[in-house]
Amino acid sequence: MNLYGSVVGAGMELDGAQLTRRHGPALRAPHLAVAGDLSCADGFSAKGGIVLTGARIDGQLSFRGADLGGLGPVTLDCADAELGELALDRLASSPDVVLLTGTTAGTIHDDSEFLPQRLELDHARYETLLPPLPARERLAWLTRGQGDYQPARYEQLAAYYRRLGHDEEARTVLLAKQRHRRSTLHLPAKLWGWMQEGLVGYGYRPARSFGWLALGIAVTTCYFAAFPPTPSDGAKGPAFVALAYAADVFLPVLDLGQQRAFTAHGVGQWVVWGAVVAGWVLATAVIAGVTRALSRT
Repeated sequence: MNLYGSVVGAGMELDGAQLTRRHGPALRAPHLAVAGDLSCADGFSAKGGIVLTGARIDGQLSFRGADLGGLGPVTLDCADAELGELALDRLASSPDVVLLTGTTAGTIHDDSEFLPQRLELDHARYETLLPPLPARERLAWLTRGQGDYQPARYEQLAAYYRRLGHDEEARTVLLAKQRHRRSTLHLPAKLWGWMQEGLVGYGYRPARSFGWLALGIAVTTCYFAAFPPTPSDGAKGPAFVALAYAADVFLPVLDLGQQRAFTAHGVGQWVVWGAVVAGWVLATAVIAGVTRALSRT
């Protein structure tokens, strides 16, 4: 069936139609314009694939209950299409490849039966995904058959969760984006990326920094409570407090006067140096991660 550039002033129904072509798409309708719904549902099948690139469907493009598998590799190509809605749920079989690159759709319906080997969503735009699913499940859908790093698809999914008010789900998506980006970097950048994720989750898990901070101060406090430093020569400072001393050496922007008033020796000096380095690394990771997170909000 060839509907290249056709204009339909109302809806169009192909429910139950059986289209077969061994070499090439069984339904070829680039730049098709339909003022209502285009229904290819309830037993519809297209053995050979479907091409709807650049189509404009004002209503719903529905493949609900359709058989979109085929005799060989089958592609559903809706790239650059403008759709009111897209229904891909309750499929009898899924196409091998679904191309939604640059597609605009108000709502996309899918379910567990929608299992293409490759799903292209780069620069796709949608308002709603039904059913609403947790980010971890949608990430499996988002990255299905994905090869190259394509940040736009992560940004779009994160924006969807933000519109729902699910900021935590949006951060989960953006964290997955940073992990994928890290896999494309050279080893030194990967090491820095692993450190940022471990310390602050690239800024999307800021509570981790407080945990590392508390742990570092606690370990340093315990050491200097057992092996206190000696007063600095000629110093007439405050009484030694292990917790304050640990905070003083571990936090690069804090000055409680303890580090100036007391001097560690031997192993204690190494503990101080380690705490100072750890404090600066943590502070740098926090600043880099939080800055990245804020720049995306």
